[in-house]
Amino acid sequence: MLRYNLALIEMARGESKKAEKTLTDILKKHPDYVDARLARGEAYLQNGKDAEAVEDAKKVLESDEEISREMKARAHFVCAAGYYAAHRFVEAKSELLQHLRLRPDNVNARLLEALILLQMGQSVESLNRLNAIVSANPDHLDALRTRAEVQTQLNMLQPAKGDYARLIELCPTDASLFVERARVLITLGEKRAAARDLDKAVELGMPTGMVQSLRMLVR
Repeated sequence: MLRYNLALIEMARGESKKAEKTLTDILKKHPDYVDARLARGEAYLQNGKDAEAVEDAKKVLESDEEISREMKARAHFVCAAGYYAAHRFVEAKSELLQHLRLRPDNVNARLLEALILLQMGQSVESLNRLNAIVSANPDHLDALRTRAEVQTQLNMLQPAKGDYARLIELCPTDASLFVERARVLITLGEKRAAARDLDKAVELGMPTGMVQSLRMLVR
């Protein structure tokens, strides 16, 4: 239990590679420890090991040991995220629907659902999902940013511009937001405004070389 708690602390600190090692050591001695296995699945996900994450989460769901509703929800989410990262969108959607039956209020899961729908070619349905999320959570940064990106992909540039404006109000020191809005402004033909955004991004610490190609477009 002490080492398991240590792994949770490592995860909370963002030290997912350390947590993965700690949890692997635990599971070598206690392979039926489902809490540790699910936590390792989450660590695998953080470390980009999508197949391993799904494998651990599936083992938890198939365990003979009775697991809580919350643990089932977490395991289905790990499977969904792992499948999404592996571009297995049909499986990702199936796992996510099972998660949402258990945790319908999970905003991050709703966001993942919208992204899955987008990847499956259901762009209108994806945007509808994002609109519902933002309507219920108007200052949710990930929801606003995802919607702005989807709107940009769908060439809905004025709404995307509005979302980036709100994001910049909420996160005025995030240089990447100014760059993303500048891309939209360039496409809209608003070159002066785009140039100001690029200058602001550099002022906030964005390397000049990373915006040079965009600056060429606003001259």
